[in-house]
Amino acid sequence: MLYLAWVINALLLVDMTTTSATSPGDSVPAMYAAVAFSTPWIEFTVYGLGLVQTFLCLFIAGGVMSTNGPLAVDNSWNTYIRLLGKPAEDDPEPEEGSVTMLLTYGPEMAGIFDGDAGFLAMVVYYCISFNYLMKDSVVVVHLSYFIMAALGVVVQPFILCYHLMDIVYCSEILKNVLRAVTFNGVQLLMTAFLVLIVIYYFTIIEFNLFRTYFFNEDFSELRACDTLMDCMLTTIREGLINGGGMGDYLQKPTIASKAEYITRFFFDLTYFVTVLIILLNIVFGIIIDTFSAMREMFESKLADMKTTCFICSIECYTFDRQGTPFDIHIKEEHNMWKYLYYMVYLKTKDASDYTGVESYVTALMEEEDVGFYPVNRSMCLDADEEEEDPFQVDVVAKFEHVAREFSFLKKTIMGMKGETSTMQATTVDFNKSVMAQVDKLANGMTGILSELNSAKDM
Repeated sequence: MLYLAWVINALLLVDMTTTSATSPGDSVPAMYAAVAFSTPWIEFTVYGLGLVQTFLCLFIAGGVMSTNGPLAVDNSWNTYIRLLGKPAEDDPEPEEGSVTMLLTYGPEMAGIFDGDAGFLAMVVYYCISFNYLMKDSVVVVHLSYFIMAALGVVVQPFILCYHLMDIVYCSEILKNVLRAVTFNGVQLLMTAFLVLIVIYYFTIIEFNLFRTYFFNEDFSELRACDTLMDCMLTTIREGLINGGGMGDYLQKPTIASKAEYITRFFFDLTYFVTVLIILLNIVFGIIIDTFSAMREMFESKLADMKTTCFICSIECYTFDRQGTPFDIHIKEEHNMWKYLYYMVYLKTKDASDYTGVESYVTALMEEEDVGFYPVNRSMCLDADEEEEDPFQVDVVAKFEHVAREFSFLKKTIMGMKGETSTMQATTVDFNKSVMAQVDKLANGMTGILSELNSAKDM
């Protein structure tokens, strides 16, 4: 459909022309009637492709309504019943198959799907369901594709350019661009309303003081500020589309009149700073910040989808470091589609044939309790702890104790060896000192004996 839209609009772009020259006094109907194809075969091709586009859009819209439509209706009914809450115990029980039963307990309890509901309840159910269906954006978008394709063939081929917007539907980035404007729509509208109020203040000043500056040289008879409404409209248009604000549109004052020149100087500068620099940049800032936040949110979700298990919410690096590789884990151990298949299997299986585990999971599903999911748990990460041998743990503990004792003994021996070395060095020094004293004493005794011998000889 999108490719056909590109081809059709390319042909319109190269072949559409006017049948007569355009003059300044042409009316809108005259200009509209003077537009036509210049090449007959291109006109035939465009309308032929437009017809193909119509049937293709009808086929797509039917497929979307038959697949996405029932889901949208069921979700809307479930949301309605959940927000309505459970009836009080003292409330009277509504009649089976009645409209009250439908609006209180939902279509399933009212017997819509079993054929037990009354005619009026069926009518109300289909009317409300159609309303829910038309509120689903996916259905509305594809239905509008079909309507615009049909109008492009019957009314005007330019309407076929509508299908080019499908590129926005196909791109999450472009969706965020549009959401950046619509997400903070209330905030943007309130800011725009503030801009209009400020412009209105400037309009009052212009209306009372500067009406003579609204005369345009090209349209000398034009009175653009004779009424406050005309002055307001002119100020909004010219003050926003001109880069310098109203200073670019109003006639320039002469510097000969100082008071008039200074008054216009402050007026033009105040308008430019207040409206164009401050207020408009606030609007742009809201849009840019919203787009940036949505882009970061989208990237965060994408990173979470790629690096986190959908079932157990454990990051990929945990599996790659401690357990099964992440790619194998999400495909074999925690395959989210297998969990979905199991839930569908339980819903389609006869309750009397449930096993104990199946009954337990079914009861949790009915209460919207996801306690049966292994959140933050995985058998491949707990396998080492579950398979530990107590004897092996005891042996390892004893070995660690022996190692600690050996380390302590080794430190003690090294300390004693150090002390022994110190004592040995001290003993050697003492022995040397004693020997030196003995030698000194021996020399003294030899001297004394020599003196005694000398004295004896004399």
